[in-house]
Amino acid sequence: MNGSIQKNNNLEAIINQLQSDDDAIRIKAIKQLSSLKKSEVKDAILPLIRCLHSSNPLVIIQALKTIGKFRVKQAIPAIFQILKRKHLIYKDSKGRIKILSEEDIAKSLKKMGRTAIPAILEEFKTYSPIRLPSNITIILADLLLKKEKTGSHGVTIYSLRKNAEKYIPYLLAFINSPENNDHARGDVAWLLGVINLESAIPNLVSLLMNCQTDAAQWGAVKALWNIGLKKDINEENLALIIEALEYATQLQSEDVRSTAMIALDRIRMRINMRTMDPNFPF
Repeated sequence: MNGSIQKNNNLEAIINQLQSDDDAIRIKAIKQLSSLKKSEVKDAILPLIRCLHSSNPLVIIQALKTIGKFRVKQAIPAIFQILKRKHLIYKDSKGRIKILSEEDIAKSLKKMGRTAIPAILEEFKTYSPIRLPSNITIILADLLLKKEKTGSHGVTIYSLRKNAEKYIPYLLAFINSPENNDHARGDVAWLLGVINLESAIPNLVSLLMNCQTDAAQWGAVKALWNIGLKKDINEENLALIIEALEYATQLQSEDVRSTAMIALDRIRMRINMRTMDPNFPF
């Protein structure tokens, strides 16, 4: 009984410290909270999430680590709000000046596991990645895929992790929705290419032909390129990919056009290699 009272008193003290105006006290409290079990910290979750709104990046970084550890999915909206803030500059333990980055955010999201993917995609709808692929989709790839082997030609083979296929409809719905940010749609299109999802070809072709944003078109082209290299790809699907990539070579964006031309060249080269050598492994 006394032990339980002591734990409650300790947690109450931590919660009060999390709401302190002194950042050093808040950081210390977050570290103390991290040492507890998830079942013991329920009442501290909301004060912990509020730490993400701090103007001090060191507070935010410590909070992100603890939120990731406890897999606090209700923190995901607040985590994405950090991505929209600028000038979160700090000094690390070695005195180097750094900026709180998309990569720092992605590391916290990755710790939450696959079950957080729907919530991540919900917030990703209004996010505009600076470059593709973003750190967010890279961690989604890590959550969904596992490395099978690297062949003698240096090609790494990936496959979906167990039960990961149930998240595919979320990805397809994401790129299908014109209400979502076009840069994010292109980013998720890239991910479908990494997954090598042949059934996504119609969705990717539709994105390429119906979205006028360079980033969305580029993501679709990269995905079609990757899927087009599959050894066992259906011939009709391959023809559809080639037709879509030929269309992409006529688009306005030089980056999209050049990527499509390279993709066509690599796919046709792969087809020729298989024709000359039926035992060609890829």
